[in-house]
Amino acid sequence: MTTTNDTRAKSVSDVFKASPSSVFEFFAKVGQGLYVPAYQRPYSWDKANINRLVEDVSHGFRMLVLQPDTVTFLGTIIAIHDTQHKTVSPIVKGMVPSRVMTIIDGQQRLTSMLIMATVLHEHLRLAALKLKMANAAENWLLQEIQRQLAELHKTFEEDQQYGAGSFRYYPRMIRSFVDQWSTDQKAIYHSPISWYLHKYGEHLRTTEAAPKKFTLALPPHIDEQLKNAHVAFQDRVKAVQKALQNLVNGTSSDEDGLELPKWQEIIENKQFQQALLNQTEIPEFVVSVLECVEAPYHKALRTLLFSRFLLTRVGLTIVEATNEDSAFDLFEALNTTGEPLTAYETFKPKVIQSATLEQYLESSSRRHIDEIDEYLSAFKKTDDKQEATRNLVVSFALAETGEKLSRHLSEQRRYLRDRYESVGDESEKVNFVLHLSQCASFYRAAWPTEVGDKPKFGDFDTMISDSARICIDYLRQSNHSITIGPLTRFYATALDALKSSDAQALKQAVREFEEAIKAIAAFWTLWRASRAGTDGIDTHYRSLMQPPPASMSVTANECPERFLSLARRPHKSSSVVSPSVVELKAALRSILLHFGKIDGKESWMKKASAQAATKVNAVTRFLLLTALHDSPADIVVPGLNEKGTTGSVNLLTFEIWKELSTLEHIAPQKPEVSSDWPVALYSDNGRELIDTLGNLTLLPPSINASISNRTWRSKNYLYKVLACPSDQGVNELLKSAQEYGVNPPTQQLLESKKSYMAQIDALAKVTGPWTVEMVTNRGNRLAELSWDKLSAWLDWK
Repeated sequence: MTTTNDTRAKSVSDVFKASPSSVFEFFAKVGQGLYVPAYQRPYSWDKANINRLVEDVSHGFRMLVLQPDTVTFLGTIIAIHDTQHKTVSPIVKGMVPSRVMTIIDGQQRLTSMLIMATVLHEHLRLAALKLKMANAAENWLLQEIQRQLAELHKTFEEDQQYGAGSFRYYPRMIRSFVDQWSTDQKAIYHSPISWYLHKYGEHLRTTEAAPKKFTLALPPHIDEQLKNAHVAFQDRVKAVQKALQNLVNGTSSDEDGLELPKWQEIIENKQFQQALLNQTEIPEFVVSVLECVEAPYHKALRTLLFSRFLLTRVGLTIVEATNEDSAFDLFEALNTTGEPLTAYETFKPKVIQSATLEQYLESSSRRHIDEIDEYLSAFKKTDDKQEATRNLVVSFALAETGEKLSRHLSEQRRYLRDRYESVGDESEKVNFVLHLSQCASFYRAAWPTEVGDKPKFGDFDTMISDSARICIDYLRQSNHSITIGPLTRFYATALDALKSSDAQALKQAVREFEEAIKAIAAFWTLWRASRAGTDGIDTHYRSLMQPPPASMSVTANECPERFLSLARRPHKSSSVVSPSVVELKAALRSILLHFGKIDGKESWMKKASAQAATKVNAVTRFLLLTALHDSPADIVVPGLNEKGTTGSVNLLTFEIWKELSTLEHIAPQKPEVSSDWPVALYSDNGRELIDTLGNLTLLPPSINASISNRTWRSKNYLYKVLACPSDQGVNELLKSAQEYGVNPPTQQLLESKKSYMAQIDALAKVTGPWTVEMVTNRGNRLAELSWDKLSAWLDWK
């Protein structure tokens, strides 16, 4: 036991190392460079964030007078100690700082503190120029300022001891892809933070400009996007300058939230002085000056003391990880208020890094990445974008390798990285990214976030029928997202054919895509409508994507044909698979037979007609819609529908699917006491029939609300009004409204009446009471009619 525990402790300490550090100890560590990877979001702290940081530091500065052990803690920084420079790109080998710390969490705070350090340096540098050294007090202050300037300088820039001009000094922080450390002309500092640090350091070394106030120009030859980033960064620098200017001038108000100790408190508090002046105290000859001199001297000393507090009494916990996976896992565990990077955001730089940045800008991979960005950028809220990304990666993993991937960020990051790195040559990596973009395209086209939005398929949209669009929307409304994986395979084939400019190939691919949509919709309906729950259906979808396990003994009962290897590159397979809709239908039929225990129409009808409406409202709606489509009223048996000719009752249009969005219980679930509904329907034996197919129909919400909880006689009358095909017939019916206990129907009800009300014509033709026998017979007939349509989509003979 002891050995096991020791081993565990050792493995954890090998992966993570946490240590407290002052701002100076962290920033000024010899040989250390802070590296912001490409997946990190740009520096974006606004004025409120910056003011809060300055407030936190100033509060600690004030509290140090009252409590001599005061330290302001600014949280945890999570970083990778990148000893092998795997995260650095671009790179000039041999020119990288000896200690690269890749920042996983804390970039916003660190950038803000670097700006604070430079602004304080500028204040002190200009203050020192005003000191005339006319007395001992000024000489003492100048020496202290010079010492502090040297320490501040070390935080934002490091002298490499050799190199060409200002290139011998490395900015302490740079960003991946846009920056590059080097001691010669190979150096690139294009990001806002590295440009700012580099130019400020350069300004300090320019003798002519040194006495002047530092002003930052925009870098030359940058694109519009980068220019906007620099302008925004300069606005944030100004916010830091303003906050610190008010503080060191002693002009901050209560509204600013900045707290400063009074001069008398500083003079009298020896422990405060020792804490900030290397265990020394302010000399008496300086104290005497402080008591009578105003302005520059006070401002310079206040700036000195505050900057000392920032460097020595502001603390961070630095957590070093040995690899990205561990660093991200730790970040997610500790993060409670930030926005965790998605798996896609951390994957995107891997794509860029696989080539050079210049090659990437002209590559196919960039076009595919842009398409993914376009899809995800439509989600404006952070939570929505996080959710969309998780869903995308889960669906893609199923389509790409057939793997079941969790929604946990660390697992998704590993999957994208490891699969991308293992696919082989560069062309296969491009295809990997292409497939991810095709999955995103499927989401954008077929899985809109707004209820009721019509699925649209771009350049081949006109080739997709309304019945297929209904099926897609039905799967979406059922929240049956596991179907996106297999459907993406057929959709991707159609997109590939579209790019080939082969009209015949496109026609074939779109046809197979549409058939796959209908087959899966039919399979889901036949499965779900015949049982109380989903009964492990996800397992069967996943089986479609991979070959059977090697350990499986293949027998008829195990339904080996369901293992299609439908994924693009089934797990551990090096070959790319093309989807077959014929094989898909055969596999789905086999699953229904072997696992669903459905061997044909009779067995399914028996299950479905007696099954209560599913909790998934869309399933029952779709079942009724397919049953009533092209199924006019039976001319022999009132109340039933029968198989009609094509177009006789056309319900498979997207507009009708949207409109017929509510289920109407013909016999209400809770009838009024004086109603004329059969008592047998509400007995212990009959009550289960209330929610079955035979007692349900489809109506628009407005009409459903108008019909409400009425008697059968009243409902039957309203069905007649709604189903009547002529204005004259409607007018005649309206004259007899009072006989049926109905006030004349409202104008809203009559305006809602449309041609598709023919789907309730069979109910309108019932002349007698609504009975248990009618519910049973109608349920059987509707199940039969639906089977005939759905089984045809599966080629079930």
